[in-house]
Amino acid sequence: MPTFSFRNTSTGAVTTLAGNVPFNVSGLLPDGTYTVQALSDEAPATITIATASAVLPDQVADLSVTEGDGEIALTWSAPADGGSAITDYLIEVDSGSGFAAVTDGVSANTGFTHTGLTNGTAYSYRVAAVTAVGTGSFSATASGTPFSLAIPAEAEADAQGHWFFGTDNVTDSDMITGQALTANGAQPTRSSGYLSILGQGNGLLSHVADNADITFCAVVRRPQGASRAILGGVMDSGAGVEQAGWSPFTWDTNDLHVRNKGGTEIVELDNSSPLDAFYFLAVSLSATGEHVYFRGTLGTSIVSSGNAGRGTVRAVNVALGDVHFDAGSFVGSFDCAEMIVWQSAKSVAELEAILQRSRDRLAARGITVLAP
Repeated sequence: MPTFSFRNTSTGAVTTLAGNVPFNVSGLLPDGTYTVQALSDEAPATITIATASAVLPDQVADLSVTEGDGEIALTWSAPADGGSAITDYLIEVDSGSGFAAVTDGVSANTGFTHTGLTNGTAYSYRVAAVTAVGTGSFSATASGTPFSLAIPAEAEADAQGHWFFGTDNVTDSDMITGQALTANGAQPTRSSGYLSILGQGNGLLSHVADNADITFCAVVRRPQGASRAILGGVMDSGAGVEQAGWSPFTWDTNDLHVRNKGGTEIVELDNSSPLDAFYFLAVSLSATGEHVYFRGTLGTSIVSSGNAGRGTVRAVNVALGDVHFDAGSFVGSFDCAEMIVWQSAKSVAELEAILQRSRDRLAARGITVLAP
């Protein structure tokens, strides 16, 4: 008996049939079969042959978010559909109470903007593809925090990040972008106008990357009798050629230092920085190797400046506290009322002006900053 073969063009499966009659073939049916219709007058027949069944779509990949004012835009890549066309995507969001479906209509578009959100609140998302067969696996989560496009008048508008701290900013959100700092180690404690960092391995990580041109400013206070404390920056605790980064730090009682590994190394900026009082400090580094280490004080600001080398730019973000160094000899705690980070270098004159603005805006928040 003669035979003929039929290929399913969707799956590539080949079925061999025996017979000697002409036939017509219908399209692939929704249930995963195709139909062969014999045309012979002697043997009319309809033969239904099962094909390889369609499967669930693959996991959605490349989910990303872009924060805006009261909204977050999502985009993702369409996965393999498993043999059945993608007709929709299931989007779920978690803002602190568990994941729930987002009402977004039915669409095979690989993007969606979620509106009506609360600025300063973190939202996590996941997305899964939907076909006639069912819903595929959810993507890895992606998170974002919407923010107000209106920058407060008191913020340093040219900075990459500017934070006030205290009980009125429980998410440690930046005034410029709305992005929240990420706690490393123990959560800080908050008081009116400032927060407290608890020493070794504890701190807050910003969204601002170290850069060839960088300026870090903070208004800090150390309790009486505090031991050594890393106040911020990007410095690691590696040895020899592995050492990299910069950080301001205090040593034993009230000595204030800045270390720029590979550049100016350790500089003692002040051996009598105040205890139990807020003061303004700054570190500015440029791609050309210039540095300014600065502390505002009563009478005259203390400055160390020169051109002794930038040191290595680290592939990490600027931190408040001891996020990157994490050594057992630096266990001191400190308080912080304000932090500002620029991806640009500031001159001494610019830092003097920033100091004066900082003093004024923190006075409105009930914090007295020692300054000329």
